[in-house]
Amino acid sequence: MLLASRFWKELFRRSWKPLAFPTDGFTRIPADVKIEEETIPGYVASRYYPVRIGEILHTNYQLARDLSERRHVALKLFTDSKSIGAEKETEINVFNLIDKTLKIRPGRKALDTSKRPGEPVLCDFGLAQYLDDGIEHRIGIQPNVYRAPEIILDIPWTYSVDIWNVGCMIWDAFEGVHLFTGHDPELKAYRGRAHFAEMTGLLGPLPPSLLARAALRSKFYSDHDEWCAGTPLPDPRPLEKRLTVLSGEDRDLFLRFMRKVLQWEPEKCSTAAEFAKDEWILKHAEW
Repeated sequence: MLLASRFWKELFRRSWKPLAFPTDGFTRIPADVKIEEETIPGYVASRYYPVRIGEILHTNYQLARDLSERRHVALKLFTDSKSIGAEKETEINVFNLIDKTLKIRPGRKALDTSKRPGEPVLCDFGLAQYLDDGIEHRIGIQPNVYRAPEIILDIPWTYSVDIWNVGCMIWDAFEGVHLFTGHDPELKAYRGRAHFAEMTGLLGPLPPSLLARAALRSKFYSDHDEWCAGTPLPDPRPLEKRLTVLSGEDRDLFLRFMRKVLQWEPEKCSTAAEFAKDEWILKHAEW
């Protein structure tokens, strides 16, 4: 029995062998065809590391596999480039700041690596901003499909953009498709005008009070407040017609939650503290 125990311990202590990946037998994408991040406006190649399938990093990590510890991990890669600026330091500093918060905060455990598949984990703080510094924030943030109206219109933003961001992610988790794509049918890539048109189809016309604050107003509206972005506005399609996965009380509570999240005007958006008391959140919360 003791010998068998030693055998299994030794077996699981051994490192995984690197996986071998084929180098032919598949269709190659031409080098001049842009994909993924290359389609983003303002793309700079030096800001990205071209990971190769099967590449081993730091002699120990192959894709998402920790070979020595025999486990799957998430890797954050930074390129050694001046174009990155202070993002690397920001990533570490923000993580440490959150890590020092009170352990009793409901979302605190989301900072740790999840032990159960599917649990959300807070990560990727390279563009995180400190908002209590008295500075007006206009820097472009957020992944394209999760951008809030203030980001697209160049309006000074605050915590409400995170609420919008999280709401879109929750929708994606339930529906399995993005609430907004921003795919421009003419340019075949993401563009703010296509994203904004989708928002209008979902939420209706932009309130004049918000439009008056937009530095990029002329890109979307004429002097007579008419849409002039060069792409058609879609037919109205509210959340009720798009939700397919819930029914009964859960459906009603979820739609009520999403309406509080997706607000044109940031001042009308509920705060994180208010959402902690939301009926739909409380019904499914485990804290």
